[in-house]
Amino acid sequence: MKLKLLLLTAIVSLGLSINAFAQIKYISHAKALELSNRIVLVELFEEISNDEKQANDNIRDYFLPNLKVGKEVKCVSAAEINSLLKVNKEKYAVIKHNFDNYNIQSVSRNREVGTGRTATANTKGMTYKESHSMGQLPHFDITLSMDSKIKDLNGFITEVDFVHYKLRPEDYTFASLIYTRLYEASLNNVSPRDYYNPERGIESLKSKTLLIDKDKADFSADKADGYDSEFRFVDYSVIKDAILSREAGIVYPLLMWSDQLNAAAWIIVDAETGEIYSQITNGGVNVVAWGEFEPSLKLSKRIFKYFDSVTGNKINNRY
Repeated sequence: MKLKLLLLTAIVSLGLSINAFAQIKYISHAKALELSNRIVLVELFEEISNDEKQANDNIRDYFLPNLKVGKEVKCVSAAEINSLLKVNKEKYAVIKHNFDNYNIQSVSRNREVGTGRTATANTKGMTYKESHSMGQLPHFDITLSMDSKIKDLNGFITEVDFVHYKLRPEDYTFASLIYTRLYEASLNNVSPRDYYNPERGIESLKSKTLLIDKDKADFSADKADGYDSEFRFVDYSVIKDAILSREAGIVYPLLMWSDQLNAAAWIIVDAETGEIYSQITNGGVNVVAWGEFEPSLKLSKRIFKYFDSVTGNKINNRY
């Protein structure tokens, strides 16, 4: 039986209305309308090595086909983007890639000297700042922005943040679907609260099969309990194929980063549509090991069991 937390309805409602889906910023209706009149330029990488060439192939093959944003979408180089913006910057919106490493720490807090340190007559009662470094988390985002003379329309629109050293074909597939969903929902005046609705999302999970990468979970299938809908532990190749083929009836967990929360969260994504049904914040990110291109961030059982919890989603559980 899942722990049921009693919360004041007013507090929950307020939290949802302010931040309906914290991992990906919702596009305002005014910006969506302006975007509908613009050509969207997707920046390609300078092909210095095979890595950049592969990334550009992924953009063309997996990002562009599903991206339905603005009046038209084009893939161009950074130099071409700069040239076009110099001529008429209000004709275009731009999608760029950014990579960085975040230093991940636990929440800093004041502690009294003597708790974890040796107290003396002179230091008793004094406080010091304590924080625990947990390593670096790679952060690769795809950002949409536009220039405008109107202040409320100018600049950043939204971004999708991945916890990867480089983006894979399945990441580009998801990003294109989520951008399209955000844009179309906002254009049609769907409110942020209706766009991400935990009750509706978790109800939808009842008719879906959750695929879990057996190598990225810190628990085995025979120890999996607390999640009431259908799930399967599989090789990652099965999940990748489902995402790229946009297989109906399949959902999968994805670890995302949020600049708004300064935290990572696991989301449950529909492989066919890109719709997000559930989000549970990872809280203290458990950095288990580091690979050459991607950190091994394990899905914990304590996260898994709350994927289909409405209460857990509403309060954006931190653990």
